[in-house]
Amino acid sequence: MNRKTQVQPHKHSNPSPSVSMSVSPPHSFSKLKVLLSEITGNEIDDITVYSHLEDDLGVNLHDEFRRIVAQINLEFEISLNKSELLDELSETGETVGELAKLIDEECELG
Repeated sequence: MNRKTQVQPHKHSNPSPSVSMSVSPPHSFSKLKVLLSEITGNEIDDITVYSHLEDDLGVNLHDEFRRIVAQINLEFEISLNKSELLDELSETGETVGELAKLIDEECELG
């Protein structure tokens, strides 16, 4: 699937309070942007910490997300569980920044 679209900020949600503009993005954010760009076909520069995975990037969280989690686990050498990850993201916001924070937490745990 090669979607070359301009990512527009999700109009119906405010930026997640836990990902602030005054705080630097999570450590894994740059690497995650590249991975998501390759998978979704969105331009790297259009993917921000506030990009909503489904609404802005077009990720189907029920179908495509399993493949994305597998790629994340491979790329970051971690072992995230798709169901647990979806539960966490549904509580914190399904944004790239929140996903990057969860990746960072898993990387720190080893």
